[in-house]
Amino acid sequence: MSGAALVVAGGLVLRAAALVLLLASLRLFRRAVELGLDPLHLPWLGLLAVLTGLFKGRRVMRPVLAANVAWLRARDVVPAWRLFPAWLLALITTMVTLAALLKHLAAGHAPGLALMGSLDLAVATALVLAAPAHGPAWPRRAPRH
Repeated sequence: MSGAALVVAGGLVLRAAALVLLLASLRLFRRAVELGLDPLHLPWLGLLAVLTGLFKGRRVMRPVLAANVAWLRARDVVPAWRLFPAWLLALITTMVTLAALLKHLAAGHAPGLALMGSLDLAVATALVLAAPAHGPAWPRRAPRH
């Protein structure tokens, strides 16, 4: 694949992951309330999660993704597995595995589910903020004359 095609694919992957995590956070928050969490905790949990995600997206993810995009765009042919650097793939795999384990352990525990929902919301926010490093979500149309 060309580096430019992988840049577009990377943006789609980031945006899709953000959507999945947003939906997961809503499901976890709903389940936590069903288990007895006071709904008044949700606004401050959500706000803290979004603020954390804004910080992570701007200070950590955006610079890393910008460097990765520059590397991809500089190459004509790139193996598909190289969409993200190997160390980042290992980190993502570890984080997803750990999050799945923690969600399993938090099942039936309202504060734990709310905390995991906050974590998912923070990561979703960071992904949404960092995804534009891969370009716009939709190609821009040429102006009509």
